[in-house]
Amino acid sequence: MKKLAVVISSLEVGGAERMVLDLVKQIKDKINVKLFVIKSNSHSIYDKEASRLGVELIYFNHKIKILSLFVVFRFIKEMNRFKPDIIHSHLKASTYVYFYYLFNKQFKWIHTVHTLANIDTKCIRRQFFKPLYNNNKLVIVAVSDKVKESIKRIYPKSDVVTIYNGINLERFKSNNKNNTKEINLVSVGRLAKEKNHEYLLKELIGVRGLVDKVYLIGDGKERWKLEEIIKQKALDSNVIMIKFTNRVIYYLANSKIYLCSSLYEGHPISIIEAMASGLIVIASKAASELITNNYNGFIIDLEKGELENKIAFVINNLDKLDYIKENAKKTVSCLSIENMANSYLSLYIGDNQ
Repeated sequence: MKKLAVVISSLEVGGAERMVLDLVKQIKDKINVKLFVIKSNSHSIYDKEASRLGVELIYFNHKIKILSLFVVFRFIKEMNRFKPDIIHSHLKASTYVYFYYLFNKQFKWIHTVHTLANIDTKCIRRQFFKPLYNNNKLVIVAVSDKVKESIKRIYPKSDVVTIYNGINLERFKSNNKNNTKEINLVSVGRLAKEKNHEYLLKELIGVRGLVDKVYLIGDGKERWKLEEIIKQKALDSNVIMIKFTNRVIYYLANSKIYLCSSLYEGHPISIIEAMASGLIVIASKAASELITNNYNGFIIDLEKGELENKIAFVINNLDKLDYIKENAKKTVSCLSIENMANSYLSLYIGDNQ
């Protein structure tokens, strides 16, 4: 059985981390896999889930923002000990794989790009990876066509494979019997600038009389700032902030509308889950690869009043928008964990699986 090292920066809660855990869970009986995490165990819900996967889990305890030579040497030592046939890197963990690659090229390197290429590799890292990408020294996987296009703009000679993120569709289908009478809204994601929650909260001011609850699920550096906005704008009675939870399915089941105000996205798992659950998605153009306006959701410009007006429209026309929900479910019907895992297995072991 071939050996696979899956390497990721951390298991803090996010879309890339969710995808990695789901992938490992699906393939662990078909390939000898170990999960390597560059940062420390932060005891997040994902760290806890990883510990129950039944695969060997190794943390390198990197605690600073810059590259650690100590972690580089330890990473090389662990790779030499494991001797993987394939290394699958995610996010900035690819930097550590790069240093191992300098000394040992006897493995297949796969790197998944979860966001736009100019975000995935910046400045110095881009200069290191440019010759590797352009000379196809590693297999580059994009999670969406938009991500693939962004890679080709920076690395025009690179070959890129697209494998869409998938979810447990059966688990979210049970949400389709949403009988709650409350008009609840939900948004899931890290509380980071690129998620643009400040815009989202300010757009809620004009529709708070139409809304019962808004579940804002996530955590991050912007939390304190968003809490201040909620207090200043008297949104306390509507907006409920929830730290990362393994009960997202519950909040989706008790909501009518999903909101995404992101400045950019890769292939957001949270939106796929909302669509599979039968919610009406209102999203920025960052989600335009999943959402076709007025077909399976609504796309807005991130301008003042745009989100507010669209929320009001959807609430006032909920009984006429069943076609949006049905089209959303059809759109994501092929985005299963099984399809995603099988595509990666084809890259790992080809016809030998």
